[in-house]
Amino acid sequence: MERFRRTTQRNRRRPFPRPTHRRIDAAKKGEKVVLALVINAILGLILLFLTNLIIEPDIPINIVTVLVVAILGVPGWAIILILHLLGVAF
Repeated sequence: MERFRRTTQRNRRRPFPRPTHRRIDAAKKGEKVVLALVINAILGLILLFLTNLIIEPDIPINIVTVLVVAILGVPGWAIILILHLLGVAF
């Protein structure tokens, strides 16, 4: 019984190491999300620019269109294009 008490007291004195790998993984994941949003925004702006060269009433490039294209990517560009062609928005 005394031996058991000694081991539990020793274990209590040594705290477990803090897991740092979870923080690193979260930072990498955040960087990937931000990079994906930036790439989607750039691709969407290029598509909007090329679309404005083809169709006559231009789609305005403003904060709303950039956010929709940045978050949704190419499907966001398609949604904006369809809404613009139908005359519903933009």
